[in-house]
Amino acid sequence: MMPAVLMPSPNAFDTFNDAYAVYQDPEKINQPNSHAEPGLPAAASLVARNRAAIALVRKGLKQAYCEPPCRSFNTPFPFFGHDRALARLLVLDARTRAASSDWSGAMDSCLDAEQLGAAIQHGNTLIALLVGISCEETANRAAQPMIGRLRASSAIAAARRLDSIDRSQESLSDALQKEEWFVQASLTELFRQPDGAQAFLHDAGYHVASPISLLIAMEPFDTVWDSYTHYNNRCIAVAKLPYQTRVHTSTGPLPIDPIGSVISPVFMGAGGKLAAATCSNRFLETQLALRAYFVDHGRYPASLAALAPRYIPAVPNDPFADAGPLRYRLAGARYVLYSVGPDGIDDGGKPITLTTNGRADPHRLIDESARGDFVAGVNY
Repeated sequence: MMPAVLMPSPNAFDTFNDAYAVYQDPEKINQPNSHAEPGLPAAASLVARNRAAIALVRKGLKQAYCEPPCRSFNTPFPFFGHDRALARLLVLDARTRAASSDWSGAMDSCLDAEQLGAAIQHGNTLIALLVGISCEETANRAAQPMIGRLRASSAIAAARRLDSIDRSQESLSDALQKEEWFVQASLTELFRQPDGAQAFLHDAGYHVASPISLLIAMEPFDTVWDSYTHYNNRCIAVAKLPYQTRVHTSTGPLPIDPIGSVISPVFMGAGGKLAAATCSNRFLETQLALRAYFVDHGRYPASLAALAPRYIPAVPNDPFADAGPLRYRLAGARYVLYSVGPDGIDDGGKPITLTTNGRADPHRLIDESARGDFVAGVNY
């Protein structure tokens, strides 16, 4: 049964929408995954014109967030694109602060974008989780060059804030449960409409006039509902398992009815993306604590255990492992910080290296088939 949703008041969802409503020239910010960022003079001008939007985002970060319940396949989601644009605006603000050597302020702006990404994950569809991850990845990449510029006190404050953001992340199982309520309500609406199933299949690429499409459209509502719900409930149960156990546990066969087969396959692929994003955030938290330790002691610690509780509350766990903290070792005057990665095997910090167009590319986004360790500063 789909629960009633009590909307907070004030709601950060509304405040973020208000921020985008006063956003000046959003089209001038680079698109996701583009390297064509505005030059610093243009970025500074854009940030200056958007002080009101940035202030509203920061106001929203102090509020509870709840996306209005989505109960139809026809619902548009323009706010996800707006949220990505706001995250990129915060990163531009970080760049302009860094250009004036305000390293603490620059890191704060990056963490604002991180917190925005964590907040919007608590939506009503699985896409909310994925868009939130995208915002966090943008912020994390921007924060990397700033770590070595921070004073110890600023690095500690940033590490502790990241710990709080990490604890606020949406879980995969919760995201799948909200997705289920959305799909169940949408299926109910779909089958109440004349030719609703045919229209859905047409949008999914089926030829509506074909005999197979006509047969598909006659699929009983109960069959579609039950097969989808059974599969998704199995996905939810598996999503609650530790990562290595989860990837080796079958979710069972996909629904065989065409509608279920269209809406179901995307689910578990989100698990690898969430683990990678969580790992990157925990790397950043640990790197900040290591920076503070280095400033205080003139060297890096022999083990991560030396960081807690002064520099971080506790050593972060490795999200790709079933149990245990992130891995760490000294390498001369530097260090190697890493996770066992999707394969669960500790390779001593040997990074995952995938290929793009036949060439080694350690920065390519990893997937659950990747082999090697997920290494801080290399694989993201």
